[in-house]
Amino acid sequence: MDFFQLSGEIKSPYIYFIYIDGFLYVGETQSFPAIRWGAHLTNEGTLLKKLVSLGGDLGKKNQRIKFISFNLIDLFDLNLCKNFKRSTQAIEHELHVRIKCKPSIVNNLTLISDTEKTAPSRFKYWDQVNLIVDHIIEKL
Repeated sequence: MDFFQLSGEIKSPYIYFIYIDGFLYVGETQSFPAIRWGAHLTNEGTLLKKLVSLGGDLGKKNQRIKFISFNLIDLFDLNLCKNFKRSTQAIEHELHVRIKCKPSIVNNLTLISDTEKTAPSRFKYWDQVNLIVDHIIEKL
């Protein structure tokens, strides 16, 4: 029997990972991640759509899914706190870049998310972002 507990702030900056069938989805949200995760698993959800397009199937018997989230609020300084969304988008983007450059970070899982439309432009706090990404990767 598996037991798990989810707790955290309802409104806060989060980065999350969803592992399923050799695939990995990385995302960001400003609300408790379980809210976002539910949306990903609907027929219109980005995770489910990408998974199906790659031949994945959520209906397989004994299939397992793993959710991980990081509440970033304690890692944000005053600069990053000015705009949670842009800051978490920058962190999400840097995670994608690093995973694409070095897939062994995530045991060579296939990354099915992207930041093509959400990567922030003219963002100036990349040094802080890189430190946070280092911390997240260390915890994975």
